[in-house]
Amino acid sequence: MRGDTHLKIGVAALTGSVLMGVVNLEMMPLLAGSVASVLPDVDHDKAAINQALHMNKFLYALMGGIALYYAYRNTGHISAKTAVIATILIAVGFSRHRALTHSLMAIAAVFLLMQPLGGQMQYAVTIGYASHIISDCFTDSGAELLYPSKKRYKAPITIRTGGMAESIVSIVALIVVFLNVFMILRYMV
Repeated sequence: MRGDTHLKIGVAALTGSVLMGVVNLEMMPLLAGSVASVLPDVDHDKAAINQALHMNKFLYALMGGIALYYAYRNTGHISAKTAVIATILIAVGFSRHRALTHSLMAIAAVFLLMQPLGGQMQYAVTIGYASHIISDCFTDSGAELLYPSKKRYKAPITIRTGGMAESIVSIVALIVVFLNVFMILRYMV
């Protein structure tokens, strides 16, 4: 799916989560969750998020390597947090599209990495991230949910990325966002 469709689906999922009481109506968790809805595509050089950040897979791997080098050089050891983040960056640099970053393992990693930031941020980012992976399972390409297994999982009904059906899904997701926001404003504020 295109980045704009992922963003709309992510915001629809997040506003729905507000209605269900899973996520509070707070700016930072909702904004972080929205960004997380396009984050799995960092494994694709032409993804909207990489274009916006002027990044590519090589640069992610390089950043991970530099982080490890400077952490060790400056302190003589590498903290667990630095090792995890650097390893993720390096793995993204060498990952296939819709593989590592589109797996159930990635959703679990996001959930665990967000834990220090608190429940609301943790839930919002995980919901946004997971919405991307779930929606990609509805495309012809599917996603490698059980990475490192190369088997791609798809829903029984799929759509072609960039096709007319995706445009319809994008419009429906936007309508859901508007309806959710209307209900939030009417019943929760």
